[in-house]
Amino acid sequence: MSTYAKILDYVVVDIVTTSDPNYNFDSAYTWINVTDFTIQPLAGWSWGAGTTNFYPPNDGYGQPVGIAKDATYVYYTSGNVTYTFPLATSQDAAYLSMAKQANIARIATLAQDYIATYYSTTIRQNFIVLYLSSIYYSQYNRQSYIEQFFPWIRDILNYSAQYAATVNAMTDIATVVATEPDFSTLNTRPTLTLLGALNTVETMTGINIGNAATGSSVINIGTDYKSKTITMGNPTGTSSITLLSGSGGITLKSPSTVYVEATGSGGGVQLNSGSGGFQIDSSGQINFSTTSTCNFNSAGLVGINNNQAGDVSLGTSSDARTITIGNNTSTTQLIMRSGTRGFIYNTPSHTALSDADVTVTIAQLLTGLLLMTPLTLSKTITMPTAANAVDGVPGVAVGDCIDFKIINDGVVGIDVTVNTGGTLHGYATTLLNTSTSWRLRFTNVTSSSEAYSLYRICG
Repeated sequence: MSTYAKILDYVVVDIVTTSDPNYNFDSAYTWINVTDFTIQPLAGWSWGAGTTNFYPPNDGYGQPVGIAKDATYVYYTSGNVTYTFPLATSQDAAYLSMAKQANIARIATLAQDYIATYYSTTIRQNFIVLYLSSIYYSQYNRQSYIEQFFPWIRDILNYSAQYAATVNAMTDIATVVATEPDFSTLNTRPTLTLLGALNTVETMTGINIGNAATGSSVINIGTDYKSKTITMGNPTGTSSITLLSGSGGITLKSPSTVYVEATGSGGGVQLNSGSGGFQIDSSGQINFSTTSTCNFNSAGLVGINNNQAGDVSLGTSSDARTITIGNNTSTTQLIMRSGTRGFIYNTPSHTALSDADVTVTIAQLLTGLLLMTPLTLSKTITMPTAANAVDGVPGVAVGDCIDFKIINDGVVGIDVTVNTGGTLHGYATTLLNTSTSWRLRFTNVTSSSEAYSLYRICG
């Protein structure tokens, strides 16, 4: 049994298989014995005149293909790849093997094409030059910047190897032909630019920009009006940033919030100013917030709202606190002035005392009003001990005073007496239906030596 390709005008028009030695081979056609071809030509294939090469229109990938043979092998050519099979190879196995080899052979080209989609050959070559120079010149930041490529390239290589193994394990030629690599599933692609690599520089001997001894050219960093994050420095070890300026000053501008953060252990922010002073201007609210002490110190005048209209509030939140103004050092003076709207005080409600002798507490004195209504015998109000008085006023100092009034709404008198550590000055009795004003002044606040003087002011 022999098989022949029936050819007209270099095109296979039919394949004839016959065992008849006297078969009528029409002389109008060219007849080629293809019995020994492992992969036999099909109708529609082209024939290379004077050879036994046959060329189908294309393979499953659109590549022109060809078949040739010698006494031992059949050669199948697709693009730049030639596959060789012994003459006895099964035709189906040969087709499947060729399809696998053709598919796998394309993975390197497709990987290059995928990379070139984002980084052209020229750009990749420039990155290689920059990377090698960064190693040579110990430019570690630039080296680290370019090394962001490595995980992506490694993933492409691993994906390609896995893809080749997957294709090689396939048993169906149609599946092989239909399978294509999909590099878009890789999500580690970095977004790097040559400009970014050029701008990322560090050497073992430092970086100098604009440090020539002559010239006054401008140095711009990130001024092209494109959205970007500009980072300077790092928080590692003893790293530091120094900004120096001549008489032109330093200007920080932002349409949004400007953060100055020094929250690490021992961190702090220090602003020092010369004779030009330190000024904060805002059309909105200015807040100073701390979980520790907030101090405003000045060798000169400390002014709050000296030049602007608007209310001034001190300690007006609902949190309990001690608000201290002034000191008793030498010639320190505290002046309080008011216009026609006067002074307004907010105090606790008065302390109502029962019709009986009583020792009042410092908390009761701090209400500012002691009200008693004695109806029979006169009653005695005893002041707290000096120790209890000092304990009841945290941070009290010598010279601090508590002013209070005693109101007698009864029909007999009220006597006042001091306790341990106290000294009374003035008439002790508050007559019926009258009131008296008193001042308790601390004269010693040392533990175990506490003392005060109680003065009758008027009434």
